[in-house]
Amino acid sequence: MLIEGLITGSIALVTSLIITTAILRLPIPAIFFDHDIKSIQKAHTDAKIPRIGGVGIFSGLALSIIFTDYFGTYNYDAVFVLLSFLAFIAGFVEDFSKRISPLYRLIFSFAVVYLACVTLNIGFYHSGFKYIDERFLANIWVAYPIAIIMGGGVMHSINIIDGYNGLSSGIAIIGLAALAIIAIDVGDQHITLLSIALVGATLGTLIFNYPWGKIFIGDGGAYMLGFMIAIIASLLVNRNPEVSPWFPLMVIALPVWETLFSIIRRKLWMRLPATEPDNDHLHNLVYRKIVCRIFAKKSSRFKNSAVAPMMWLFSLATIMPALVMWDNTPNLVVLASAFVFAYCLIYLILYRISD
Repeated sequence: MLIEGLITGSIALVTSLIITTAILRLPIPAIFFDHDIKSIQKAHTDAKIPRIGGVGIFSGLALSIIFTDYFGTYNYDAVFVLLSFLAFIAGFVEDFSKRISPLYRLIFSFAVVYLACVTLNIGFYHSGFKYIDERFLANIWVAYPIAIIMGGGVMHSINIIDGYNGLSSGIAIIGLAALAIIAIDVGDQHITLLSIALVGATLGTLIFNYPWGKIFIGDGGAYMLGFMIAIIASLLVNRNPEVSPWFPLMVIALPVWETLFSIIRRKLWMRLPATEPDNDHLHNLVYRKIVCRIFAKKSSRFKNSAVAPMMWLFSLATIMPALVMWDNTPNLVVLASAFVFAYCLIYLILYRISD
């Protein structure tokens, strides 16, 4: 599996590097630049940065999936390429039009996840608790809707944390690496190569995004990353029942809880619509309350790039113990509770610090 993994990852990486380099060096239409730099949630000030880095990620992933069909690991190579493309389109249109409402993007993302459920049979069949699995989740009318909501939620969660150089891509790479490690442990070559392919494709764009911020993955790249992480996680659990469904949840605990917490915070605390953009996410507080104080004399680009490593470490603090207890649901539930408590405590402390 080592040779196959190296080939898969290399194809994805090189393809992504070539496509991303082409985007940066060739003249591209102005609509692909991020001119909306004055929005409340924006953290950068350069209006001439392309926000279509997701093209490189998709290209690297698609080519590696098609090529590694030679290894006999993908039974649905065309399906994966098509689904990942649809997930990419869900945000790519917004990247250049700026006219697609959050509701329409959410509906479209749910539709893409539904197609994945039907074609790949990746309903939410396992909760880690036998009674719930046998009484409720064995029914596709329950398993599919839950999977659709969760899959669409993960897509948007990666997009929500995509605010600073390298943040969402780094979190995705760390999570995918964790999924690949467990896939190797249980002998699932399919999931291993798919995870490695996406790591390589994402890394090919991350090299240009971090730390200099020369290109952004955009909504298209973020949605596709979230979608593929959700698909890979679902396949890993469904194909390998020994893997606790709480393991992949802990792998992406930071973006998932950030999304849920943001909804709760906006609706109950601030009395605002759940889709209302703001700059009070945890990564925004880290930027204003920690980074801008410690690196007050550094450039804005330096401070922007200083946020990601702190958030990566926070994510790793959850993922590392999850890798040890990947098959132990009770322990993972305790870990999830500890993470939520730690997140809320850190958020509250930072929120109360004056700007």
